[in-house]
Amino acid sequence: MVSQILVLGTSGDALVTGKRYLSAGGILLKFDDKVFLLDPGPGCISDAGRMSLSLRELTAVFVSHRHLNHSGDLNAVISAMTLGGLDKKGVLVSCKDVILGEPEKGIYPVLDPYYRSAVEKFIVLDEKGKLAINDIDIFPTKTIHPCENLGFKFFSSDFSVGYTSDTQYSQDVAKQYVGCDVLIINVQNPQGISKEGLMNTDDCIKFAKDARPSILLLTHFGIKMINANIISQARLIKQETGVETIAAKDGFLLEPLSYGLKGTQKTLSHF
Repeated sequence: MVSQILVLGTSGDALVTGKRYLSAGGILLKFDDKVFLLDPGPGCISDAGRMSLSLRELTAVFVSHRHLNHSGDLNAVISAMTLGGLDKKGVLVSCKDVILGEPEKGIYPVLDPYYRSAVEKFIVLDEKGKLAINDIDIFPTKTIHPCENLGFKFFSSDFSVGYTSDTQYSQDVAKQYVGCDVLIINVQNPQGISKEGLMNTDDCIKFAKDARPSILLLTHFGIKMINANIISQARLIKQETGVETIAAKDGFLLEPLSYGLKGTQKTLSHF
């Protein structure tokens, strides 16, 4: 089985996205012939095109929550996957806020009704649900964030990956990811800078000590994290936890099984 993780974009706040310091294009997970897209934020379509990726090949799209950095290109991605709705295909997985909303409460869905009908299937999840797509088992995880939000865990026969989405640190949240080979963790801020519903470097250290993944992949960087030097923050996390820690870049490709054997990491132009 060929397992790959491609980080299209690593932006974690409105300034970084708006100034295009980093892309917010999301993350692609490939388990053999199954390709999952996580959190297609603004720039996903253009980043995929720049890397010569065909979104027609997507098996499923996962959106953790409605905030723009995570869902901005959702409708455009479904359009690309389905040829504008002409070829009904793919699965969309998200929370109620994103897919259906609650219009009676003034919460309108991110997903356009036309593109909701364009996918073969949509699944509304909460943190207690679970599903399988072909031979991949998928479990949503709870988060601490100001809006309805989910993290995800993906398990194949020989590889597992967790994605925290945006969340505040708690031991209960972190321990959901025990057993993951790779943990993709959103770390917006460096040491000393705290924000409700998000993590900084100190939080990430505690999170990694609780979850103990084989590889920690950092993403979702805010402007203060950039100014503090992302690489130095990643080194600190590795030093404090003993966990192999990688600071992703836009276009970063990780082959986890090869990485475990050879310690290789690559940035490629295609996936």
